[in-house]
Amino acid sequence: GASLVLALWFVFREPNLEQFQFFYVLFLPMLWIVARHGLTGAVISLAATQLGLIAVVPATELFAVSFIRYQFLMLSLCVTGLTMGALASQRARADAAVHEKTALLSRTLQMAAAGELSSTLTHELNQPITASTNYLSACRLLIEQPELDRERLADTLDKADQEVRRAAGVVRRLRDFFQHGTIVREPVDLAALIGRVERR
Repeated sequence: GASLVLALWFVFREPNLEQFQFFYVLFLPMLWIVARHGLTGAVISLAATQLGLIAVVPATELFAVSFIRYQFLMLSLCVTGLTMGALASQRARADAAVHEKTALLSRTLQMAAAGELSSTLTHELNQPITASTNYLSACRLLIEQPELDRERLADTLDKADQEVRRAAGVVRRLRDFFQHGTIVREPVDLAALIGRVERR
């Protein structure tokens, strides 16, 4: 509003017929308002400018023909303002649609990542839990034997313990990943890893 009043003051600061050459100054606040508020801003600023002309022009004692000339200039201002306002509003709607699509894509990717993570977690935990369950079942069978093989029982219990520790390690690494957002890499003895796999 202040910028419109300032522009009208600049155009009509002196009552003479040379004011037509300064009419372009009215484009500046109108374009600034349109850039910030789109079509709604264009309509409001054009209406305020027209009301300002209606109030100012008679006070300058200009002839009716001058007022008509101002209305033709106002027509060009309206066409420009409404066109720019429509474009600005359309761009704002397009930006909002892009933002909404981006948010939807982000949520979809999060759901896909969560699904993949749950599948991987299920696979990583299922193996040691199943193995430890089998080892404990074997321990039960060993205990039910008439002659208890303590060495074999201890070895089977050690294997069950290793599988439970492996499952706990998976959970620990997953917790560390969520807390710190990073994966800690560490060296692994390949021969020992192959040996553990062969024993299973």
